[in-house]
Amino acid sequence: MLLHVTKQASIYAENCWFWVADHELDLDDHNQIDIYNGRGVLIESENGPVWMYGTSSEHNVLYNYQIANAKNVYMGAIQTETPYFQSNPDATVPFTPNPQYSDPDFSTCTTAACKKAWGLRIVNSKDIHIFGAGLYSFFENYAQTCLATESCQEDMVSLECGNEGVYLWGLSTKAATRMVTVDGVGVVEQGDNRSNFCSTLVVFEEV
Repeated sequence: MLLHVTKQASIYAENCWFWVADHELDLDDHNQIDIYNGRGVLIESENGPVWMYGTSSEHNVLYNYQIANAKNVYMGAIQTETPYFQSNPDATVPFTPNPQYSDPDFSTCTTAACKKAWGLRIVNSKDIHIFGAGLYSFFENYAQTCLATESCQEDMVSLECGNEGVYLWGLSTKAATRMVTVDGVGVVEQGDNRSNFCSTLVVFEEV
């Protein structure tokens, strides 16, 4: 896990890049490498406040950002990338989901494109405000042919278990067939919201 905001914690963070390396930095060739980290940023603060400005979480196996059983969270200008190696292996490998951390288990998935890291997952939380999110998926097992159909993965944002007061302003996703799902049901298709580089929503609310 790259960052854990625990149940009794509050945090102010800005200009933070939570990165699992996807390429070599010490050698001149900067070759691609596979490093496996289960969880990105987990926010469980029961009362908050949580303030995050200009943060990024990339290349984690299960999810990049997860807000679970939390309250009073503000995140401005967040960015994610799905691991380039997925789905070889997919998000069920090599980590076992742990209920202690409200991990996703991908048990309802029927395709490889479904078993990929969530860009943003919000579970049983209240008063969550996301102002500006760029959640990107560029690869299928290091190949980029999926970009031609904007279908490198099936889902990018998951809202689950009766959230209250969730506001997603300026949500942009790249190459995820469904931008937003609510309790496992796709409710926003990327094909209906194409902009330029991404598919974009002005606002999505779960109130």
